[in-house]
Amino acid sequence: MAEDVPRAGTVGRAQALAALEALWSDAGRRDPFPHVRTLLAHAPVVPIGPRRAVVLGYPECEQVLRNPDVFRVCDTVWADQSWPTWREHPSVSSIYNGLNHQESPDNQPARRLLVRLFGPKQLTRHRPLMEQLCQRYVRRLGGAARDGRVDVTDDLLHLPMALLATLLGFPDSDLPRLRDWSTALMEANDFNPPGTDLAAADAAICELRRYLRPRLVGDPAAARADLTADLVGGWPAEDVEGLVDNVTFLLGAGNETSAAMLGTGVFLLADQPHLAALLRDRPDLAAAFTREVLRYDPPAKMTGRWVTRPTTLGGVRLPQGCMVVVQVAAAGRDPRQYPDPDRFDPFRFAPVSADGVAQEPPRSLTLGVGPHHCVGSTLAQLTGEIVFPLVARVCAGLRVAGPVVRAAGMVVHGWDRLPVAIPAPVHGPVNPPQPARIEGATLPDALRRLAVAAPDTGWVFPGVSQRLTAAQLYRGAVAAGRGLVAAGVRPGDRVGLLTPTGPDLWLGAFGIMLAAGSVSALPMRPMGESPQVAAARITRIVDAAGMRLIVAHPRYERLVRAVRQLRPGLRCVPLPVAGDRCDRLPDITPDDLAVVQYTSGSTAFPKGVTLPHATVLAGLRALLASSAVTGRDSLVQWVPHHHDMGFFTALGYGLAGLPVHMFTSTDFIRRPVAFLEYLSRQQVTATTGPDHGYALMTEAVDRSDPRGLDLSRWRLAYNGAEPVRSETVHRFTETVARFGAAAGVMYPVYGLAEATLCAAFPPPGSLARIVHVDRQVLAADGHVRHVAADADGARPLVSVGRPVQGLRLRLVDPSGVEVHDGRVGEVQIIGDSVTPGYLFDPDATAAAFDGGWLRTGDLGVRLDGDLFIVGRDKDMIIVAGRNIFAEDAELVTRTVPGVHQGRCVAFAAAQAAGQLGLDEEHLVVVAESLDMGRAAHLAADIRRRLQGELGVSAVQVHVVRRGTLPRTTSGKWQRGAARDLLAGTRIPTVTSP
Repeated sequence: MAEDVPRAGTVGRAQALAALEALWSDAGRRDPFPHVRTLLAHAPVVPIGPRRAVVLGYPECEQVLRNPDVFRVCDTVWADQSWPTWREHPSVSSIYNGLNHQESPDNQPARRLLVRLFGPKQLTRHRPLMEQLCQRYVRRLGGAARDGRVDVTDDLLHLPMALLATLLGFPDSDLPRLRDWSTALMEANDFNPPGTDLAAADAAICELRRYLRPRLVGDPAAARADLTADLVGGWPAEDVEGLVDNVTFLLGAGNETSAAMLGTGVFLLADQPHLAALLRDRPDLAAAFTREVLRYDPPAKMTGRWVTRPTTLGGVRLPQGCMVVVQVAAAGRDPRQYPDPDRFDPFRFAPVSADGVAQEPPRSLTLGVGPHHCVGSTLAQLTGEIVFPLVARVCAGLRVAGPVVRAAGMVVHGWDRLPVAIPAPVHGPVNPPQPARIEGATLPDALRRLAVAAPDTGWVFPGVSQRLTAAQLYRGAVAAGRGLVAAGVRPGDRVGLLTPTGPDLWLGAFGIMLAAGSVSALPMRPMGESPQVAAARITRIVDAAGMRLIVAHPRYERLVRAVRQLRPGLRCVPLPVAGDRCDRLPDITPDDLAVVQYTSGSTAFPKGVTLPHATVLAGLRALLASSAVTGRDSLVQWVPHHHDMGFFTALGYGLAGLPVHMFTSTDFIRRPVAFLEYLSRQQVTATTGPDHGYALMTEAVDRSDPRGLDLSRWRLAYNGAEPVRSETVHRFTETVARFGAAAGVMYPVYGLAEATLCAAFPPPGSLARIVHVDRQVLAADGHVRHVAADADGARPLVSVGRPVQGLRLRLVDPSGVEVHDGRVGEVQIIGDSVTPGYLFDPDATAAAFDGGWLRTGDLGVRLDGDLFIVGRDKDMIIVAGRNIFAEDAELVTRTVPGVHQGRCVAFAAAQAAGQLGLDEEHLVVVAESLDMGRAAHLAADIRRRLQGELGVSAVQVHVVRRGTLPRTTSGKWQRGAARDLLAGTRIPTVTSP
């Protein structure tokens, strides 16, 4: 039986173990060096229990790495003893295989080949190629930093993988998935102790092997100029798996070592301007500077060894079979080797000191010493020598522009976020921000291009603390698409998507489209409802769309069961995560159907709006261009993703490579101030929502009076999906101005699902335009008469701007004749972003179009070219021959004290006259109240106010309890449903006839 490691001495043992425990915490993994200093102060070798020890001192680390016969890589022998199940994990077996090939005496020919191909001499031959690639990345970083704040981790830290791929002859288009696989492998397999979850690492290594094997196991005589040809030709023919595993480890360790080194160096140059100035003046210091970066914050934080025979290290007796964790990061801070180790000294490894005196540079321990040759260390060293002088010169003035975040990890001490910017000069031209663009002919094509150009951009889901990058989305969507094809999805199928707000939303949507299906995000209410009620609504959509299959999240298991009870033949499957069950994905074209968007149901049973890929992309590009979105923008939203505003806005910003943060509507409704606090922390520039959402924000801020909000970067508060109220505009603008928001932040817009969301936008940054018109003249005669804001019968109208890019708009009277400015007419639109029609409903499609013009059903008026929406044609109320807009009646009702949060609807009694005991010529208003004891008085007050302000006597008012009035799935009040509810059921009401 192997003996145990002696425990540390009594003096300082408690402090040492506490520091070690803190070192392995998440906080310690992000900032380990305070704990490392504590450990080094006690001992260079710290026992941590039976057959375990941590090595922290420089000489001790070097002794371990230079004596592989005593301190062996934790290979199969050790693994079989200490981790019997290791063979079940392909990631573990792969890493052991790769490491063995780098250690003598095992597989010396393979090890020598790797050392030769990726050593300094061979890589120096490729320096011109590396310099070209480095210049491209650094110049791109400089341009982006001049245009605004940019995250170094989203740009420059992708360079090492690009260098590796170029040297190995892999195409640029494969970079996103190579980086994701390698990152998962390294992050999930930090020489894990038994019991650690290795699912991500195992999945990554399988994907990498499938990718690498056909590229490495080929014709050795094939004419290639990259290092892969040398590897294939020089590797032992009988060791194919060893070759694959070593290249896998090269992609993981080589990329991570260099990426972490670049992040640290750029941070130093941005945080300490004198270092950048020094490198500009002394480019000959680049090599010494890079070695100091590697010492100062070594990216390789630990490596494992096991003891082959009893030995002593740093005064500690180690038994045979002991596991030794070598903390290379700590060795790089050992004061016995590096005086004043916590100070960054760019001359530390230079042959001449800062004062010009010749010096003998100390040895550096960067996993490149003796027999322990790390293939990533030479690549990191050469990359730093090229990049850091370039950054100092090309990115002159670079500054840290926000909080930096270190990545937790014992192997890699890298970066999660490193925002930088180059301040604009006081005088001279300033580069304007570049307009946001979406490339590609179909939505999956646009995602693929984004995954190559900006793989780490994407969507954030604060509610579940998850992030989905473009690269992850594309890789996952391809797998999902293949799985859906294998599950029976065929080109042209309409597939429902039932998922909460989170990564599965976009993985499912793009997976369906890659399978050549069209996606319909199935509507869920923001608050809970019974599975049976939700199932009845969903099955109506399933029937209307002719769906054979829906993709459902496990969270909706009860709902799925209820749906299956109603439609036993419907297939409900989880999102596929493995896509190797079909040979290839079907081809898709711009004219293929991408989305079937079901309208919210505010006026009728939801209809399926058909939107091909080309139509959707036209709408998304119009959204970005017409609101002047640039590379500096970002979006945070809470609108449900089954709503056209919630789906298409997040899709458009995301495909343009801009950060998108998606809250659930429930989280927003419960805590609107927390939503604003998040917006403040993230310095987001745009939000979306309906009018009542901004009213809710305003009320919440007024009640809680939060401190410390910074809304100065908020420039676009898209306000649409329902009529925009002037009261909301005024109150919201005044409220957010207290926290630095500009006066033009409120952005009233007009759109509809049939136009892929957007139809009319005002100029971005302009003050919301509000006019006051005579309400009665507008309703009765259909034209505008301007009045003072405080005049009797004044109705405020809020402009929604002018047609978006690529869209034309006209107003016509009931006979189809276009009306002049100042006259009310139906809004009609035409353009590339307009739907070709409704799914399986030729009658509705024919009725919706006047020639090529889409009849929106909305009534509007133009004033000086600006559009003002005044109501809907179907909601016009006729009483005694007079026209009354439902919006007017509701606006008056909201002003009566006692109406709960302005919740009310108005409609004509015509369609339910007999059931309500009325003739057809009545105005009916239903209002909610918290105090039903005063309901009769409230009903009478509302009736008097309506009769006085609208000049109509035939008014019936119903007061109901809070929560009675029905809404659409997007939160809008449903006038028709309220009318039917009142007529067809017995709900508690107090009526004023």
